[in-house]
Amino acid sequence: MSEQVIVGVDIGGTKSAVVVGRATGEILHRMEEPTRPLERTPEQVLDRLSEMIKEALSALGLSKRDVKGVGASCGGP
Repeated sequence: MSEQVIVGVDIGGTKSAVVVGRATGEILHRMEEPTRPLERTPEQVLDRLSEMIKEALSALGLSKRDVKGVGASCGGP
């Protein structure tokens, strides 16, 4: 695949997710797992999200050079 994609990151209290998609809104790959905030430091959560992004891009045969932009959401009180 040789195209520019957008990465979305959602950091929640119970789960974190990463998506890779096209600018049209089409989702090409999605991963999620429990955030485990009581077991992980914020730095560990961010490190794992970084790994998830790399894994998602790799699954599509892409690298960080193919990423046009990144959006993140992080809920909280």
